[in-house]
Formats: sequence, structure tokens, C-alpha cells
Amino acid sequence: MPTGAGKSTVFTVPATFREAKLTLVIVPLAALLDDMVDRCQKLGIRTCQWSDTTQDRRSLGSAEIVVAGTWTSKNDAFRTWVKKVSLDGWLDRIVIDEATYYTHKQHSDLR
Repeated sequence: MPTGAGKSTVFTVPATFREAKLTLVIVPLAALLDDMVDRCQKLGIRTCQWSDTTQDRRSLGSAEIVVAGTWTSKNDAFRTWVKKVSLDGWLDRIVIDEATYYTHKQHSDLR
């Protein structure tokens, strides 16, 4: 499906349900990260961006969607946070955006 065809509906709609917990969206490019945060916020979904310098971890706790770049998977603080929200039962789903991007040989280190 092309860009803008509604693929993100698969995770944005469930994130708005009252009983929904956290959705973590992983994107391969910084431009996609900013765009995803903007689109979700325009839909009224409490969304924040994880970055290596995220200082206010409290905003992560109130988010319905957290968007992170693939490069954060190497960050110890990120891994610890994902493990914690998962073990605490707060993580509903992890979405890999633009999954075909990771199938190319030059990105094999991200798999």
C-alpha cells in the first residue's frame, strides 16, 4: 500500500480505546518519526517520541503511542524501559512501520 493509504489505522484506532494500553511504533527514519508523531497527535492520540535524550520519562507514562527510531534499539535505557512496560503489563503492541525497509541487505543489522 502506498504512503497515506491508511496503514497506520491498524494501530491508531486501537490506541483510542478506553481500555487500551501502550502502543510502541518503531520507524526506520527520523523524518518518519516526526511525521508519525504529528499524525497521531492530530488524531487526538497522546503520542510522544522516544529519543536518546528523552529527559521527561513521565510523558512516556501518559502516552497512548510512543514512537521510536530503529536506532534506539541499541540504547540500554530504551531496552530497559520496553522490558519494564512489558513486564508491568502496560505494553499492548509493538508495530514495525515500513517493515519492507528492514528486508534490504544494507539494513540487516537492524533485524
